[in-house]
Amino acid sequence: PELDLWNQNFAIMLMQSTFASIIGAILYFVVLSDRKSAFSILLVLGIIAPAIAVFPYYLHEALEVENEYIKVVAPTLSMVTLLRLVETLYGFSPIAMESNVTSFMLYYGCPVECVYDENSPRRASREEKLHGLK
Repeated sequence: PELDLWNQNFAIMLMQSTFASIIGAILYFVVLSDRKSAFSILLVLGIIAPAIAVFPYYLHEALEVENEYIKVVAPTLSMVTLLRLVETLYGFSPIAMESNVTSFMLYYGCPVECVYDENSPRRASREEKLHGLK
């Protein structure tokens, strides 16, 4: 099988994840301090959201992507980032992710949901191990 498709897909997802992490850092320092200010709303809805929405399409043009699969699948991270952007603006982002800039960047850059547990890492109890074997 050809690996070019998967290499291109991985490279595009990595670039989008990096872009989303940078957006997360900007939001951490600018928006989290004052979510309801006019500047925060203008920054999020007027500049960052449109930039996130068009980023994958400009990326496809710059990299000359011709594969239809990549053109359809690659914008999914941008759509997840847009949803996270709105939840951050309106105060619904996870409190644990807002604790420091690294966690917030990880939250924005990760294409899947981040589960944060204050007790982790912890060892599984004997009951949990036995329950996993059933």
